Amino acid sequence: MNHTTTMAETRRNSARPGARHCRRMAGLLILLCAAVIGLAGPAKAQVAQPSGCRADSGVAIKLIPSVNFTLGKLPPPGTEIYRTITYVINYDCSMYDRLGKPLAATVQLQALADYSTLNQSLTRAGLKLEIVINGDEAHPWAPNLVAGLPISETHPVGPGYAGESGPRTLNLVAKLTVLNDNPPPARYPVPSGTIFKLVPAYGAGGYPGPFITNTPTRMQFTPQCIGDVSVDNLVRFDRVMATAGYMGTLPQQHPFSVTARINPSCSIGSLTAPARPDNAQTQFLMLLSAQFILQGAGRLVDGGQSIILSNDDGVENGLKMQILDIDNANQPITILPAPIPLAYADIGNFGQLIGDRPAAAVHTYMASLTPDVGKELKLGKYSTLVLVRVIYY
Repeated sequence: MNHTTTMAETRRNSARPGARHCRRMAGLLILLCAAVIGLAGPAKAQVAQPSGCRADSGVAIKLIPSVNFTLGKLPPPGTEIYRTITYVINYDCSMYDRLGKPLAATVQLQALADYSTLNQSLTRAGLKLEIVINGDEAHPWAPNLVAGLPISETHPVGPGYAGESGPRTLNLVAKLTVLNDNPPPARYPVPSGTIFKLVPAYGAGGYPGPFITNTPTRMQFTPQCIGDVSVDNLVRFDRVMATAGYMGTLPQQHPFSVTARINPSCSIGSLTAPARPDNAQTQFLMLLSAQFILQGAGRLVDGGQSIILSNDDGVENGLKMQILDIDNANQPITILPAPIPLAYADIGNFGQLIGDRPAAAVHTYMASLTPDVGKELKLGKYSTLVLVRVIYY
């Protein structure tokens, strides 16, 4: 009896070590699974950016608009005559070796081959282009790729970095200053081009980066004698005959012409000579604008669109004169009491001179005489004088 009881206890006890062993094995498997999951993390690490610079877009620097400089009126050398707006490029750059190791670098603005064409055109025109980088007015950059002068192909932009620059901002301003205030009469077309590139380091021009372009322009240096304007000197209205309730010979209209051309006796050098290539962006072009200025008797009304006339005694005689633009649906011309600076919207309102043999610009207007409504007609002679001023722009 005692022996049988002892054996049963032994069997029960022998089962316990086996159970404990299985539990330890299960725990070990769980730990191994956790270790495998933990080891998978490093395989998902972020890959570094490839070497180069990135930006939302490049910029197009708008050079001075096509313009005429009048010889003898240029400011002295060193004078700034034009400045662009501030152009902003938001960018980031990175620089690594072939094994992915970060390299120490400084972002550079690099002048490209098209800049030489731009620079040569401006130099011939007696102008110098300088780039103000990030507001450093005291040290503007004057790029140059032409032998014989100090070469300046690149300019550092911002502080140095290692591997990744992080987000940065580049501010650019282009300005033109006078080199020669007495150039010959001539025309200097400036083509558009890709002039700069933002690169991640000095000597890293082969890596990706945003480009900076320039717009085309045309600079013309014209002698003061270039303009020649002729006007029909006299517009003679017929005798006014009218009675109460009957206007008789009113209203009256008489056309007159204004002609503008290049003065044939003025020496213009190569100003109008064909360029290569010869196209709309390179050929000679002068825009013409007209102003009409009251210089005789009369009073301007209707915003300058009418002149109330007076007789020889200085008494308003009940007549009104207008100048109508035939090419603009007979709309009244605004007559000024004195010359004023030309409004941008009025540039070219008279036409243009264009090409290597520019034809004269001829414009016909209509002088219109009508009664001043509600006013009594007065006897006597009347006259007035209107100056036609043509601006060559």
